[in-house]
Amino acid sequence: MSCPTMSFSGVTREVFDCLARQAASMGFPAPKGASGMVAHHNVEAEYRWDEAVGTLEITITRSPAHLHCATIESSARQAIRGCGGA
Repeated sequence: MSCPTMSFSGVTREVFDCLARQAASMGFPAPKGASGMVAHHNVEAEYRWDEAVGTLEITITRSPAHLHCATIESSARQAIRGCGGA
């Protein structure tokens, strides 16, 4: 199952690095730059971070059917707020 693109603001270098550490602690590979794809088990996501504007877009391109998009978005928003983003 894929999900609509999620957009976040206030994502500074510090917030992005914090999110990368959190993702790594869950088993996701560390992002290799400002855009790309990460995968872990049955979840794949594409991301694009614009450091100059402070925006981050995440698109879940594959996830298990029992993992609903609203749950994924809620978790992502909580993680970003926890790292200091908006």
